[in-house]
Parts: sequence; C-alpha cells; structure tokens
Amino acid sequence: KITINQLDGLDLKELFSLRNTLSIFGFILFMIVSFVFTKYDLVFLVALATIGIGKIFDTATESNHAIYQYFNYENKIFVSRVLKIALSCLAFLIGGRNNFYTVFSLFVILNALPVFIIDIKIIKRLVPQISLLGFKVNYEKAKDFIKINLGLAVGSLIMVLTQNVP
Repeated sequence: KITINQLDGLDLKELFSLRNTLSIFGFILFMIVSFVFTKYDLVFLVALATIGIGKIFDTATESNHAIYQYFNYENKIFVSRVLKIALSCLAFLIGGRNNFYTVFSLFVILNALPVFIIDIKIIKRLVPQISLLGFKVNYEKAKDFIKINLGLAVGSLIMVLTQNVP
C-alpha cells in the first residue's frame, strides 16, 4: 500500500501497466547496449537475455504482489514465492546436466510459470479491469514513475549483473 500511495493517484491498473511496460522497455534497451558491448558473443548474449527475461517476470511478480498486499492477500504471495523457489531448484537440478541453452530455456520457462499458474487468475479476480496484454500508460505518470524509481532500478541492475554474470 505504501508504494501505491506514494505515487500520487496512481491506481492499481496504472501501477501494473507502468511497471510491466517499463520493464519490457528497459529489457530492450539493456539488450541493445549488451549487443554492442559483448562483441556478439552468442552464449553471453543468451545469458544476458535470459537474465533480462527472468527480470521481466520478476517485475510482473512484484507488481502482482503489490496488488496482493493492497487486498491483504499475503498468503498468495507466500504460495507464489514457494512455487518459484521450487521451480528454480528444479531448473538447477535438470539444467546442471545439460548445455547452456537448456539451462537458459528452463530458467525462463520456470521463472514464468508462477505468473501464469497463480498470479494471472488472482489478479484478474481482484482487479478485473486490468488488461494483461494491453498496457495503457500515461506519459506524465510514466515520467514521474521513472523519476521516483530510477535510482532503485540502477541499483537493481548492478545487483543482478554482479550476482548473475560471471
């Protein structure tokens, strides 16, 4: 509730749209920069793309969890996180014996499953007017949202890169 209340009139639908739209935009920008700086190393680019796509689903999950918190559905956050942890362990166990591309594919698929298995159904029930595919973003609100969250986004990017890229 704190996050939503600090955004001066940003409702749940707008929060969902802004966070997810900006996450996808950030991923595209990140991949363009990565493409230039990796000297076209395919395995490295696939690794970065996998991390980026995983982060898109992480952002979707966080947006969903903000909505759960707003409606006091903390138990659904627990279920979603436990499923994500279990699937991550499964990806590690299966992927450990295979090539990089298998590991990357498993990571993306299993990172996305909690969003599709749990979150979408609950979010559509809690906030029926949310469009899961058609994001509507107000330019002024997006600009304010970026100003508020830019420092956190840069810090998160640095943390992800230092933890996930050898």
